[in-house]
Amino acid sequence: MTPAEWIASLVSLVAAGAVWRWRHWKSVARRHKEHLAVWKEALHAMAFESTNAVNAIRAHLADFRQVNPNVAMPEHLDQIAAGTERIASILRVADDPVSWHRRREGGAPASQSASGPAVPMIGSTEPQ
Repeated sequence: MTPAEWIASLVSLVAAGAVWRWRHWKSVARRHKEHLAVWKEALHAMAFESTNAVNAIRAHLADFRQVNPNVAMPEHLDQIAAGTERIASILRVADDPVSWHRRREGGAPASQSASGPAVPMIGSTEPQ
């Protein structure tokens, strides 16, 4: 083999290796993108179902307070109300995790969707 043939075969080998690595990382990126889409869909489904549950709890709690204004231990009802507010704040994070991260890191101001969930909550006093 002449030196030109050695150089040509070496260049071909390096090009083949580069193409293989590029295809490998492209498939890894595609797989990660698919997994991210699945996680995102699952997170939104969880947020939707949890929002329905929190709304039901709030509605029943409000109805109970209207029917029984003089309960023996109202602090338990206040604890339930505080718990539903904590769940609602978790759902706001699930609704827009990027702006939650920005607010947590003290970066750019949050977007409008971070001020509340996509669906207004029963008994919510926050402006939509």
